[in-house]
Amino acid sequence: MSNNQTKQKLLWIDHSYHKKTSSSKFFSDYLSEFFDVTVFYDESWQKKSSNNLKIDNINQYSHVVLWQTLPDKKILQELKGKNVTFVPMYDAVQNWDYFKWVKVKDFKILCFAKAIYDYLNKFNFDTHYLQYYTPPKDFSEGVKNSAFLWQRVTDINFETMKGLLGDYLEKAHIHRSIDPNHRESEISDFDKDKYNVTLSNWFETREDFERVIRNNEIFIAPRYTEGIGLPVLEAMAMGKAIVANNAPTMNEYIKHGVNGYLADFSNPQSLDFSNIDEIKKNAYNSSVEGYKNWLETRKKIIEFLNKKTELNTKLFKMFLESFADSLFSFKKKNGKIFIKLFFIKIKL
Repeated sequence: MSNNQTKQKLLWIDHSYHKKTSSSKFFSDYLSEFFDVTVFYDESWQKKSSNNLKIDNINQYSHVVLWQTLPDKKILQELKGKNVTFVPMYDAVQNWDYFKWVKVKDFKILCFAKAIYDYLNKFNFDTHYLQYYTPPKDFSEGVKNSAFLWQRVTDINFETMKGLLGDYLEKAHIHRSIDPNHRESEISDFDKDKYNVTLSNWFETREDFERVIRNNEIFIAPRYTEGIGLPVLEAMAMGKAIVANNAPTMNEYIKHGVNGYLADFSNPQSLDFSNIDEIKKNAYNSSVEGYKNWLETRKKIIEFLNKKTELNTKLFKMFLESFADSLFSFKKKNGKIFIKLFFIKIKL
């Protein structure tokens, strides 16, 4: 775009937790090259929040991007008939049924998870898929037999790390920065001594955070499922051996025993690290090639945002599938089993 051209205005509505994590910044920054981006943060996910999202003169925006979050009914009604692109994260929408997806049936859906893309294509949603990688950094071997875990959820903790790494683990660093509604797990003095455990809750700079990751050779993925999984991708970009739960989006980036390790985090069993040096090199190479591919494929984003929305009129199949699922379903989520029988939900 030439300097004399005025950029079209784009409204970006984001989950307010990303003010802290900056996990969506890579995308909004890219769009800022083409659009005049105005950012609004949605606080509605916080139950005690009284900050209702208010957007003045919504008609001034030629494009609207909803990143992960869906605003309230009033805002959704104002967006009806506008050029809206919804960017769902797998961890947030993995259990959505017809009554959730129907709210975005007339939006374009930009998918960073192949699992979402494949699912929505069954029901004629207007979708586009792409896979993000962070810029590669210098390759770092890390200290042998060491591992890093950012504890973000209650159930993926030091005990999980011990179960997955077994006798291979000699040194561990636990970074405790917990996601909302989760809690830290205690580590015994015996384990702290045996595994040379170091702890952190906050780093003064981004460089300090990355330095600790570099010093370790294994990075434990911090969640059961991910939207994109930026911390994991950043660790791959340093040549770390990733150990992740076998679920999207991590199993879309990692091939077990080739460029990382996939496991069942709800039942952690000791993995074989005999080829870890090869794994680390392959992880780094995956990151390098993936980033090159991202720089090419992201060019199609603007084309997708500019295209006319195709209205979805074929959702009856999704309704039938969701109705059947509401009568009976058996699902495993975040290490727990959920059974639904005639609208009654049971958690095991």
